[in-house]
Amino acid sequence: MGDLHSRSTRQLQHDLNHNVKTLAAAIKIADTQLQQMDTRIAALEARPSQAVPGCTTDTAKQLGERINHVVNLIGELGDFTSPPTISSTVAAIKTDITKLQTRPDTATKNYKMPHFNISKFDDYNKTDALT
Repeated sequence: MGDLHSRSTRQLQHDLNHNVKTLAAAIKIADTQLQQMDTRIAALEARPSQAVPGCTTDTAKQLGERINHVVNLIGELGDFTSPPTISSTVAAIKTDITKLQTRPDTATKNYKMPHFNISKFDDYNKTDALT
């Protein structure tokens, strides 16, 4: 039984050593990749900006503000709730149209046409424009 126990112990130690070596190799690879990424990031940060030649800081700021405005508008459009069916959409449109077409009584105004004398404009048959 002691021989079986020592053989089992050696097998476990062998497996443990193998796993430690595999883990150490994986850590070394991860460290190498991390160093490469750090080097690449440092190189990108050290490089001057490659903005468009005519682009100034003010232009970039205005562009950023416009982008933020559009993003806010899209967010507001996302809050829009539409009627679930076509018939309810048509009914909602009809309701909106009737609201727009009807005016309150206080807003109605009678328009009076000024005095119009047609005889002032009726001389096109009486005189020759070329003479």
